[in-house]
Amino acid sequence: MADSTTRVLPEYHRARFHPHLHKPTASLKTVTLTAYQLGVLTAARGAHAVSDVWEGIDVIPLADNDEIHVIWPTPLDFDSKYPVYIRWGLLSNADSKAQALTTTVDFIDTGATQSGSDLAADGATALNETIAAITTATNPGTSKPFFSVWGKINGRTTDFDILFLKLVASGATTADAVRVFCLQIAYRPLTA
Repeated sequence: MADSTTRVLPEYHRARFHPHLHKPTASLKTVTLTAYQLGVLTAARGAHAVSDVWEGIDVIPLADNDEIHVIWPTPLDFDSKYPVYIRWGLLSNADSKAQALTTTVDFIDTGATQSGSDLAADGATALNETIAAITTATNPGTSKPFFSVWGKINGRTTDFDILFLKLVASGATTADAVRVFCLQIAYRPLTA
């Protein structure tokens, strides 16, 4: 369905007809976490700092080797057998700025009793479809919000309760020029 060149999922803002429920339903659900909800390591949250442009909105300016850490406890309707898609919401403070957003994951199973069984480790598993780097050609320019392509995690045969995501920034043409304003996670629900 999605790969490292996909910016829009097929069902984005469109309901699909469900053959058993006989009504339109979404194939995927999308959760959005704002910059305020993301964990920063070496990076720092701050205002966009461009006059009259999202001045009160938290963003995370990225320099090389900056990291963002995120935990996402899976929702009750999460189906781990289907792929999970991940993309970053971005904003640049200048034209022609590039940045690589290396995103890795870790799957944490707290066990049948939810009492804990897996270590809260550092995300070391690469996405099955990686998120393409932001280039000067794919960055639309100063203060124009845009999204990275969707990264993909294949469905798993084993369940997990928490998804840990780690972003490591590299290849910045200018430090802090590319800023993260949100993270989106799309998943297949168990029920429509």
